Amino acid sequence: MSTPTPRPPDLDIGPPLKVPYYYTDDEIEELVGSPALCDSLGPFPPSLIRQIETSRIKGKREAELTRRAEREREKEVEGSVCTKLMGTMEMQNPIRRVFGEAKEVVIPTVYLLNIRNRLIPPLHFFTNNCIDLVHTSPQIVHTKFVRPFGIDEQSGEKVQLLDLGKMITIWGNDDSHDCLSPLRFLEASKNLLTALQLL
Repeated sequence: MSTPTPRPPDLDIGPPLKVPYYYTDDEIEELVGSPALCDSLGPFPPSLIRQIETSRIKGKREAELTRRAEREREKEVEGSVCTKLMGTMEMQNPIRRVFGEAKEVVIPTVYLLNIRNRLIPPLHFFTNNCIDLVHTSPQIVHTKFVRPFGIDEQSGEKVQLLDLGKMITIWGNDDSHDCLSPLRFLEASKNLLTALQLL
């Protein structure tokens, strides 16, 4: 068996190795986010290319997961809004109104003045709906100033009464079934009786 020849102390093994270049995290992020930068600075070592491609795939996967989470969150918000709206439309807790327990109707003063001066409005004017309109929207009620019944014409005193001609044109007369149904007849009759009792 031959003995290996010892290496001479002055054996030339080529130029000294350079210190390997270290890429910082910021530089890696720039290379991952810009393929054009990679093309301009390349070629790179295979290990660096592998790291860049792996980071790009991981970033795309994370972005897709983020988009899915945002879509799911938007669907949940839309679903909660729709459910709330449907709940109100379905009237899950409706308010029961009993005719016998209806609130007391306040007869308008102008009605009482008309009756006192023998200018009685049509019966359907005494329905709750018409009376509420007189109270809540007085601007739609047409009135006029006339002398009270039985007062001398020379007297300057006048009272404000319903202008029945204009109001009948707007609200209609008792001859129409749209104005006075059987239920409204009972309701208006009760309110008219209340007005007469007040007088």
